[in-house]
Amino acid sequence: MLQSRARLYLATLGATLVLGFPGQLLAADHAFSGRITDHSGRHGFKGAEVRLRELGRSAVSDADGRFRFDDVPAGNYTVEVAYVGASARSESVAIQGDTVRDIALGGDVTALDNVLVVGYVAGQAAALSQQRSAENFKNVVSADAVGQFPDQNVAEAVQRVPGVSITRDQGEGRFIVVRGIDPNLNAISIAGVRVPSAEADARQVAMDVIPSELLSGIEINKSLTPDMDGDGIGASIDVKTLTAFDRGSGPSASAKLEGGYNQSRSMWSPKGAATFTDTFDLGGRKDAFGIALGASWQNRRLGTDGEETKDGWSAVEGADGNTVTVPASLIQRRYRVDRRRQSGTANLDWRLSDSTSLYLHTLLSDFRDSERREQNRFRFDQGELQSSDGDSAVFEDGRIDKSVKLRVETQRIQSYALGGQTLAGDWTADYEASWSKASERNHGHIEAEFQSEDQPIALSGLHARRPAAYALDSGFAANPANYLFDSLSINHDDTRDVERAARLDLRRDLDLAQGAAFVKFGGKLRRRHKDTDVNAQDYDADEDMPLTDYTLSGIDYRFGTFGPGIAGAPIRDFTRAGLPGAELNQEDTAVDSLAGDFRAREDIDAGYLMGGYQSGAWDWVGGVRVESTAFRADGVRVLFDPDSDAPQFDGVQARRHYRDVLPQLNVRYDLSERALLRAALTRSVARPNFSDLSPGSQIEVERDDDGNVEQRTLVTGNPRLDPYRADNLDLAYEFYPGGLSAFSAGVFYKRIRDFVVNVDLAGQGPFVGYDHADTVINGDTARLYGLELSWTQSFAENFLINANTTWSNSRAKLGLREGAIPLPNQSKLIANLVLGYQTGPWQLRLSNSWRSRRLSEMEDPGDARMDIYESGHLQMDLSAKYQFAKGWRAYLEAVNLTDRPYYRHYATGGLVQYEKYGRVFNLGVEANF
Repeated sequence: MLQSRARLYLATLGATLVLGFPGQLLAADHAFSGRITDHSGRHGFKGAEVRLRELGRSAVSDADGRFRFDDVPAGNYTVEVAYVGASARSESVAIQGDTVRDIALGGDVTALDNVLVVGYVAGQAAALSQQRSAENFKNVVSADAVGQFPDQNVAEAVQRVPGVSITRDQGEGRFIVVRGIDPNLNAISIAGVRVPSAEADARQVAMDVIPSELLSGIEINKSLTPDMDGDGIGASIDVKTLTAFDRGSGPSASAKLEGGYNQSRSMWSPKGAATFTDTFDLGGRKDAFGIALGASWQNRRLGTDGEETKDGWSAVEGADGNTVTVPASLIQRRYRVDRRRQSGTANLDWRLSDSTSLYLHTLLSDFRDSERREQNRFRFDQGELQSSDGDSAVFEDGRIDKSVKLRVETQRIQSYALGGQTLAGDWTADYEASWSKASERNHGHIEAEFQSEDQPIALSGLHARRPAAYALDSGFAANPANYLFDSLSINHDDTRDVERAARLDLRRDLDLAQGAAFVKFGGKLRRRHKDTDVNAQDYDADEDMPLTDYTLSGIDYRFGTFGPGIAGAPIRDFTRAGLPGAELNQEDTAVDSLAGDFRAREDIDAGYLMGGYQSGAWDWVGGVRVESTAFRADGVRVLFDPDSDAPQFDGVQARRHYRDVLPQLNVRYDLSERALLRAALTRSVARPNFSDLSPGSQIEVERDDDGNVEQRTLVTGNPRLDPYRADNLDLAYEFYPGGLSAFSAGVFYKRIRDFVVNVDLAGQGPFVGYDHADTVINGDTARLYGLELSWTQSFAENFLINANTTWSNSRAKLGLREGAIPLPNQSKLIANLVLGYQTGPWQLRLSNSWRSRRLSEMEDPGDARMDIYESGHLQMDLSAKYQFAKGWRAYLEAVNLTDRPYYRHYATGGLVQYEKYGRVFNLGVEANF
């Protein structure tokens, strides 16, 4: 079957190449090259499309504005240059030998005033030009565009792209969702280097680790070409870091100093960033060597208040005979979070000769998340319902658990790439060796809990978005002497994910009587190691110890009276003193520590063959990629002896090997100089999360007061999982009427096979004897389809509108319930509206991002009532900048103006999570030299 498919795909490729070569190959040996610049000649334009009209050939300028045509026959030609936001440029050139011609855009305006170089529309012009000239479906966010918004990291920088939404943590963007596809199914790269994940159990890359100030742009590839990694079902996202040639020749520098005020906790957050680039003449070559340095530091202080429910909602009959649906428990949470983000980049680029260029690109980002969380848990499941009126309920003998979590988590991403490009006649060789590492260190994570028994507690507003829990005896609840120490846990966890890679790409350009063609082939080796080491210590109370000596009072909680909390410093002193009055739970400690350990090795060997044909209005790029995956995982399986009920630990190992054949075809047709059509038919793959593939298992045993087992819960992976595989169809129409104006309309369709779902298989096969057995299996088929519309328009270079919307729908079959469900994270509507205005020294930008509700998770895949949804969210941000001197600007930013809550709920309407983050105001000054 695999061989027959491979023959079919190669035959398709051959047909594509044959259609691409209707003319005879020509022998020609002249090169025509140059640079597209502003009038000063210092700044080059990336993404400009340069066309030789008579030959029907085109090229796209690189980051420095450079372009090149090889094997051009001698003669007179018309050179046409198209760049969004600039008038079309046409020049005549005579080619008798190797010819160099630089072409300036923008008339005779100076570089600093040229809207193509500096200004609030510069980012849109650069992004749209790159999208227009791309050979695949691509959205681009330029560095200039990033600087116009109060975005703190990479995730927030892409939230206004068509079809893109983000997930947030403590109100700050973290993961990228493209067209409703799980973030784990994206391929994330930094400067072309694949980035592993610091998350202990996942593949998704937390993009809040990387600050926005060090970027030169972000590319979101929604369709793949054969020379790209094939594991981007959502998208292949490449984060471009700054290089010297991005800013043109000579030295340049920028700096920023900012203070941010968090309204929720009345705290200030300092931030600073600086970049420097320069180019140098070397070996008689002008601007042959470039260096780019950047650094960013921020200490962001956040505060969150919220409520959550735990263990679901159920109908309870009270002593008065009434039945009411209530949560098992309701949790009040108060967070204070300090996030220190430190990042640096150093990039070297060397144009060794006309035929060879080399580079060394590096990035180091360190993200330290210090969190203190105070919590009240109202345990209604421990009490007896006395009375209810449908909207409120009163319980006797309930319980309030008070806990504190003290955590310092450090995530670090490192990326290093050494590579280059060599031209040899009609051949081009690109080569690179890279090493990247993501790590997470969570040492000294402490959670302590105190409990108060036999309290009368109540609930009100059961049908409201946020019910309220409170103690009926406020005096008893406010007395810390009534809360006794119950348990304390200490964790020292480490996760390390390392990927080494090497690639070689070879391209042969073929010139025809009309148009041009190329054949490209190459390979890539990826070696990935992911290790998770969990070290837990679980302590239970050995003596009655009241909260009195550990009390934190005066807690400011916006949703009501919080009562006494638990102070962090005395708890840390308690642990340093050896936890007197506590006893180590040997069994729970062993289970939590060993069951969480995990080692994975993933080797991917890839090769591809592709070809392209360009003539007149047509541009074809097609081929096939083959990826071979070898996976090995080591874990620990925890079993309980049926007689003694003591845990037993067995080391287990799993191996898997499979191969994927991925055909890709992208077609572009220019209807006119202003309009074009695109189509793409591709196949992509995504490998399951590491925790899903783990052969190990984790056990949780709940006992009653006499030590008897009440419930056994098993959580285990499934190393037999198949990868996700998707067939993708994209169609689009793009129109560029002139100036900074663009409109696009596109449709997309994805058929995803073997997507992974969570199931409870308790009582079946090897899971007999468990009350819950949570594992993962491959589902059936999911289908996702939608429409994307985007419009950008500037008016008299003062007013800018950028609007886009995405309608999408999905249907996934589980095999565990009747009917279909939407894909998790998929919103039916995503919409963005950006309004920009510039007059004199003032620059204003208002951004609105909306997404509708989406399925967050399935608590019970067999019961649709237990599906958890995340409500719609509107993010409104405002930025105002004032240029008070040449190269200097002051700015004020207002973030999260609407302060809409984060709200999750069951399909039946019961609260799951409700949080508010408050508004943030940033005041700063920035300089560009």
